[in-house]
Amino acid sequence: MLNDKDFIPILFIIPSRYSEDGGFENKSLNYFQTKQYTNILYFENEEAIPDNIIEMLNPDVIFRQAPWEHLVPSIFRTEQLKQRRICYIPYAIHTLNTEEVFYNQKLHNYAWRLYSDSQHLHECYGSYNLVKNYNSVVVGNTKFEYIDNQLNSTEHLPWPVSIDNRIPKLKILWCPHHSLETWLGFATFHKNYMDILEFAVAHPEYDIVFRPHPAMKTALITNNKMTLSEYDGFFSKLAQLPNCYIDAGAEYIHLFHHSDLLVADGIAFLFEYLLTKKPIIRIDSQQSVGFNSYYAKFQQAWYVVNSIDAVGNVILDILNNSDDLESKRNSFSQELYNASIELLPSDKIIADLKESLLGGN
Repeated sequence: MLNDKDFIPILFIIPSRYSEDGGFENKSLNYFQTKQYTNILYFENEEAIPDNIIEMLNPDVIFRQAPWEHLVPSIFRTEQLKQRRICYIPYAIHTLNTEEVFYNQKLHNYAWRLYSDSQHLHECYGSYNLVKNYNSVVVGNTKFEYIDNQLNSTEHLPWPVSIDNRIPKLKILWCPHHSLETWLGFATFHKNYMDILEFAVAHPEYDIVFRPHPAMKTALITNNKMTLSEYDGFFSKLAQLPNCYIDAGAEYIHLFHHSDLLVADGIAFLFEYLLTKKPIIRIDSQQSVGFNSYYAKFQQAWYVVNSIDAVGNVILDILNNSDDLESKRNSFSQELYNASIELLPSDKIIADLKESLLGGN
């Protein structure tokens, strides 16, 4: 849109209630400023946003990325926007074995456009959305488009682990999830964090970049799975290891680019990392909600283990040139996102907006 004279995109970075420390909105502001995006609106808190901001801006379309109404200020909730053209691009692919929560909330019901990343999502709207999928248009996955562009970029942030006169035997990206058994049930960190530390200490020949889900600390401590002392103690010890780095930055595709493999227990990275075609080791909690009928097949491209010892064994096999899943990763990567198609997801969205609102001009 920035490169098209027919559009004036305004990025409104709203205060989010997702994190108690307000880190998410600050990271968003810093991210877009670093990217030198123009037309950014930002307020320090919800009280500072004018009540009539929507009327003042008078947008032709309003894009939202998440259906969770309680996380956004009241004036940006669907109830306040439903008389306008709401466009929805999901912030993540809906891979889980869940139903209406992802397809039949107010945002889905009132949206003018649901830009679906796949025929599968389109059919889910048809099955669960109160208004079916009459407002759904299949365009492909815009996040995968972005990831693919970044992976193929010639400019990358550096790999954050660097030890003089040493070439690591392997660069590992390690990403634990935050969802406990009371919710989605993918998290394993609270059960294996000491084993992870022992692994990192025992293998100084490996670089390990540890990138926990931003909500993991809050989830574990508020649900009494770990004490603050236990959680901070782990990261303090990990930070002292020269072969390890704890990453909490806004960017992470450079970690995909530089790393040799991913270790994760869920969810999004298991699919996003497939675009690299590099090995993926999933630590299975054995109590998660699982994946839906369409995305479950992609598990065939991951090495699935139940312990940190098993992670080490898979890594040794891969280092010994025994990577049995390489062909499956290549195949599933192409199925998830095909960059060779004539119109990319963002192109399709632009074309749909122009056809619908400008008569194709």
